[in-house]
This record gives sequence, structure tokens and C-alpha cells, in this order.
Amino acid sequence: MDIILLRVYAWIAILKTNGLLNAVLLDLGDQPALGDFTNRSRGVFERTYTYLPFGIALVCRALRNQIVVSGAEDLGASPWVSF
Repeated sequence: MDIILLRVYAWIAILKTNGLLNAVLLDLGDQPALGDFTNRSRGVFERTYTYLPFGIALVCRALRNQIVVSGAEDLGASPWVSF
């Protein structure tokens, strides 16, 4: 859990108004690049980045279990045994 918190704080440092990404983009151009990237947008991005792997893992596990049950039924197991 600590590594997740560390990654979120790293993204905050990168994406804030005077953060690393905005400083690099300012060096390339002449106006702030992340002016419209609001706190809410950053929060949605950080939560998606943090929780998406967990959601994908849960979906993959559910699909794998469904494939195992379907395979057991194809090989002649009763629904109770495949369960």
C-alpha cells in the first residue's frame, strides 16, 4: 500500500501547476501548458492510474474462473462438481 501512495505523490509532483512536466513544457514553449489541467482532472488521472491494474486483475481472474468452469462442463463434469 505504501508504494501506491508513493506513486500518487510522484504524479502530483509531476502534474501540479509548477511541477516537472509543466516546467519542461514551458521551456519548449512560451505559455503554461497545464493551465487547464485542473485538480479534478489530476485526481481522476491519478485514481485511474492507481486502481486500473487492480480492476484488470479482478476481471482477468473472473474470466479465468469462467473458462475453467466452462472447460469442466465440456469434459462432462456436473455443475456442482465444476463449481
